[in-house]
Amino acid sequence: MKLLFAPEALEDIENIYRYYLERNERYANELYNQIISDAEYLQSFPFMAQKEQLLEEYPEEYRSLIVWHCYKLVYFIENATINVVSVFDCRQDPGKLEKDIK
Repeated sequence: MKLLFAPEALEDIENIYRYYLERNERYANELYNQIISDAEYLQSFPFMAQKEQLLEEYPEEYRSLIVWHCYKLVYFIENATINVVSVFDCRQDPGKLEKDIK
């Protein structure tokens, strides 16, 4: 399967990386690499993540994969492509996820 990151998801990753880079470069690099690695793993097992309950009313079947304890990759599959639409910090208000997807 092909893996595609929406511009918003890439911006999420960049913001996460920059936030931790100011505090701990090694941690920032490890977290970044883990996010990318887990996203790539989805290419082999695209349905391994649970359906995202917060986004059930959308026509796409959104799924979310927990990454590094408190982040989740939010994606849907369409035409043999995994579309990552958000990298969401689970410590945020869950209602923010739906706003981010719109």
